[in-house]
This record gives sequence, C-alpha cells and structure tokens, in this order.
Amino acid sequence: MVVLLFLSIYLLNDVHADISIHRGCPPQKPPHVPVDNCNFWCRTDEPDVWKIGFYYNLTECNLRDGSGKNGACLDVGEKYGCFPADSQEVLEFRNGNQTTTATERIQTTTTRSTKTTKNQNRPR
Repeated sequence: MVVLLFLSIYLLNDVHADISIHRGCPPQKPPHVPVDNCNFWCRTDEPDVWKIGFYYNLTECNLRDGSGKNGACLDVGEKYGCFPADSQEVLEFRNGNQTTTATERIQTTTTRSTKTTKNQNRPR
C-alpha cells in the first residue's frame, strides 16, 4: 500500500512538471464560452511539437463537478484551471492579487537642521 502511495506522488509530480515543460502558447480568447477546459494546444515551428496555453484569466468555464455551475479560468503561478467563481483564488485575482499580510511599521521623525545657510534673507 505504501508503495502505491509513493508511486502516485511520483506520478503526480511528474505530470505537474510536464505541464511547465510544454508551456509556450500565448493566452488567447476562447472560441466560445463557457469553455470545457481552460487550456488549449498550439503547434510550434518544430515538427510534431505541441505547446500548451491557457485562455485569458477569468474566462467563463464549465466546472464539470456535477453542480451545473460555471467558474473562471485562472493561470496564476502554480495555480491553473477552472475555479469556482466564489473561490479564494478568483476573488484574490479580481481584487488585484492583494493578500493581507502583516507588515512591520517603521517610526519616522522629522528634525530641523541646525546648519545655517548663506542666504539669510527671509521672505516678508
């Protein structure tokens, strides 16, 4: 049983790595919406070499989970595919990929210079 577990992990990692090797098509507008898959294949100049590409982010897609609902295509970093429209990934993308993170606040102060300048004339 453990052997099957490790074998499945190895195969899943291999498939994921394979997609990054085959990327190469620029994003494009789909022929119709909703799309059944967020990815498409394009031929290169090399004989028998095909590359994978993804439709534009937020293209309407069929979730294919039996719910009958549509989702949104995303290709952001390691996240790609059809996501539910109300998923965290889609909401973050719609809001400019902004996530809430803790930041360190730095206190700044302003001090006046004690150095005198050559022009001592003050405006009146």
